[in-house]
Amino acid sequence: GIFLIAGAVFCVMLSNMLTFGVLANTVDNFTQGRLDADFMPSFEDFSAWDDVIHPFFLSIGVYITSFGPFVLTAIVGAYLIMSTAGEQMQKYNEEISRLPGTAHYQPDRTVQQSQQVRELLEQVKAQNARRLARQQRLTETAEGVTTSPAAAENVPSGTDLAQEDLEARLQEVGAQRGSGSANAAEIPAQGSAAMVSNILRLAAPLVVIGGIALLWGLFYFPAACAVAGYTRSFAATINPLVGLDTIRRLGGTYVKLLLMGLLLIIVSGVAAAAVEIVLFPFHLPSVGNIPAKAVGALFTFYFSVVFSCLLGLALFKSGDRLALSR
Repeated sequence: GIFLIAGAVFCVMLSNMLTFGVLANTVDNFTQGRLDADFMPSFEDFSAWDDVIHPFFLSIGVYITSFGPFVLTAIVGAYLIMSTAGEQMQKYNEEISRLPGTAHYQPDRTVQQSQQVRELLEQVKAQNARRLARQQRLTETAEGVTTSPAAAENVPSGTDLAQEDLEARLQEVGAQRGSGSANAAEIPAQGSAAMVSNILRLAAPLVVIGGIALLWGLFYFPAACAVAGYTRSFAATINPLVGLDTIRRLGGTYVKLLLMGLLLIIVSGVAAAAVEIVLFPFHLPSVGNIPAKAVGALFTFYFSVVFSCLLGLALFKSGDRLALSR
């Protein structure tokens, strides 16, 4: 409902206020040389813009510049794959609707074939009537002429000829239907193979581009957080040139920061898994494991504070190269 959505948005903004508030405050204290200052920001002069809305926009800028290309690639890839699958399904339905003997066969084509059969029967009936009339006239004009029994047996009657013609025509229609059913049995396999082939043809470049975009996000995320922390400017945060210049100035320190950040991600994942295993008996249906989520959130907040301190220390050591005022 609307109240649950509003509560979720409110909680997200509060958690974001804490994490990016801590990051900005820690980076500011370290760049100013106050290494022993409290990492928590001061909320004595609380301002909705400075303490809630501004950090929220800074976090949006960080995620846009870091993982925006990956998200965009995923959206475009999903759209292309769904479009290709839809086109293949439409083509498959069009092909199978033209073949008799299938569930998707067009009813108007069935009616058309039934009409053809009726016309064929009427033609045979008319031919039989003409042949019978001709035989009757021949009999009346040649009353004195008799035919031997052996010769009479070898002369085919008009009814037999009409029956043979009818059976030949009906066999032809049945052969068309049978061939349509055989083709209809082959179309699903051909359509599935074509669909999979087209999806794989699209997936290969999308996986490569998506992997590059993901690596870019993991590589650039600390720089984006650093720019957001020491500039506190949304325009500077979404400008990748500022972040790349920061990476260039940090040099080898940024490599150490990346390695430490990777280690934090691994330790955070292990801690979250351990919490889920230990508190598994508290898992409730349709609700989840609320105690595990609460404890895991504390660990997440702690590791975010550690990352903020690492980022602030890296900027402190490279303050001269970054021309940060102290």
